[in-house]
Amino acid sequence: MASSLWGLTIHFHFNLRNLPPLHRHGTQDIIGEMKAGLEDCGHFVSLDDQDFFAAPVINLIFENFTEETVPSLRAFKQEAGDGLIFGVICGEDLLDPLIMDGEFSWRRDAMMQAAEIADFVWTLIPNVEEYGRFTDADKVFWFELGYSDRIRTIQRAPHCDIDVFMPGNLYPYRETAVNALTARGLKVRSSNYQMPINVYQSIAGRSKVILDIGRDKGLRFLSSTRIILGVNNEIVVVSEKFDQSPLKFFYDYTVAAKSDDLVDLCEQTVRDPSVIELGQAMTKRFQVDHPVGPKVMRLLENP
Repeated sequence: MASSLWGLTIHFHFNLRNLPPLHRHGTQDIIGEMKAGLEDCGHFVSLDDQDFFAAPVINLIFENFTEETVPSLRAFKQEAGDGLIFGVICGEDLLDPLIMDGEFSWRRDAMMQAAEIADFVWTLIPNVEEYGRFTDADKVFWFELGYSDRIRTIQRAPHCDIDVFMPGNLYPYRETAVNALTARGLKVRSSNYQMPINVYQSIAGRSKVILDIGRDKGLRFLSSTRIILGVNNEIVVVSEKFDQSPLKFFYDYTVAAKSDDLVDLCEQTVRDPSVIELGQAMTKRFQVDHPVGPKVMRLLENP
């Protein structure tokens, strides 16, 4: 059903024009999960890497701006005025020093400049108040993710030839865990976000376990998109347990462990004869407890 706020089907348009090719690969899982939530509410979703649509279409732009792309976006918005509606999607922690500070402080600065001219900001992590300090707090909202039949698209292999799949970039901290698991005789694959979505999903379907591990120590927020990949598709997720935010409920649907125990628990889970049945049970519980449709419906009831 369409959102009760408007009583009609809305056209949401993901525009990836500001992203380099590598980041377009890196957002494909997030896009699929957000798209599913919007479509479960009865809306239409399209995707492009070039064109904006005029109002009433709502354009969605992922955060990853440069000092060059923001001025062109500002000029385009000023010329179009109310004829262009767009929101910025933010999936990162503003305080993450690996990607938002030091030599990368320009990324945070450019993102906040884009947020100032956006009609709204959707965060994928519950740090709404922090974003609100840099822009109008009344236009920042948390886009919560959950279960949808639309993202239950991974075809499970009858015989899993991959033990562990770690989606994401292979930062040194993650590489240490990957190397430790490999040294124990396990077959481990990582995506490094450099593969098309059909290859990405095929590898997931051939894997016994998905490994959810932060890019480094000291992070505050887990990767809900990585966990959802597994818990929507009957694949066990072994998750590094550190998040104390409202996202921590995701650990109830994973095999979670502190950093020091993660490699041991991951190996133990892979070698468990009931690993497939465990993944099926977790998906069944998540499906009942956290359907994404009602979450997105609440979001769209905001002005």
